[in-house]
Amino acid sequence: MHPKASGLPRVEKWLLCIDLKIGVLIWTCFELGIWAFLSYAAVDNESAFFSNYDLYKYEEHIEDNWYFQMIFGQPEEDDYDYEMGYESVIDDTDGIDEGYRFQTMAINGILMFVFIAYFILTVFFILAIVKRSMNFAIPYIIFDSFIIWMSLISIFAALFNMNFVMVRNCSIFASIKFYPAICNYSYFRDVGGKFTFSRDIPQFLRNSPKTFERRSQYAERRRISKMKEKRETENVHELQVLKPKEKFEGKKQEILEVVVTR
Repeated sequence: MHPKASGLPRVEKWLLCIDLKIGVLIWTCFELGIWAFLSYAAVDNESAFFSNYDLYKYEEHIEDNWYFQMIFGQPEEDDYDYEMGYESVIDDTDGIDEGYRFQTMAINGILMFVFIAYFILTVFFILAIVKRSMNFAIPYIIFDSFIIWMSLISIFAALFNMNFVMVRNCSIFASIKFYPAICNYSYFRDVGGKFTFSRDIPQFLRNSPKTFERRSQYAERRRISKMKEKRETENVHELQVLKPKEKFEGKKQEILEVVVTR
């Protein structure tokens, strides 16, 4: 691992022995399958959470649900509603609290967005590797870095709230993603990728009808502006020529008047 000019850690080989491009491509394809699977599971469970409005059906749904157990764990005693007196359909305890149901729906909705965004951006990152066009990789690297940092922050927040399931999930995610993120960034920089922003129109937008219309309007405004500047320059030049002539005619007239009076 070496810092190079950017100051960020970089590597030359995947796991110290595999070509960086091959390693990054294999891992990214593996990630694509994981994100596709988690996106499907999140969407399926979110639709089930909405459709099972009845708390008894909701409780039946989360029983032995691998996705729910992985994300949220087993409901604790505080998650049951003793005041409402709901009778659980699973055991002799009171039923799930409605607030807990909406909480799990909200958290799963956020995770669903993250999984789908990861899936889409991973596709772009694979295209960037295949076509060696690092502009497609920038959204993935930025989003991936943001989520890793958020997971690290969430670990401390979960420790404060004594949510050990969240601590476990965020710790596993951050530890697994940290090294591949360094490899992805290393490959991004090795092929000349830079986080630069330009006002130039991308190539695939230059020939679009809207872009052509805007460029035509811009060219017309530039033409009119240049014509105005040219006219103003000519007027200034005429004034500079006429003023000495007017002064000369004025003095000539004064001399003639003096001669006539004499």
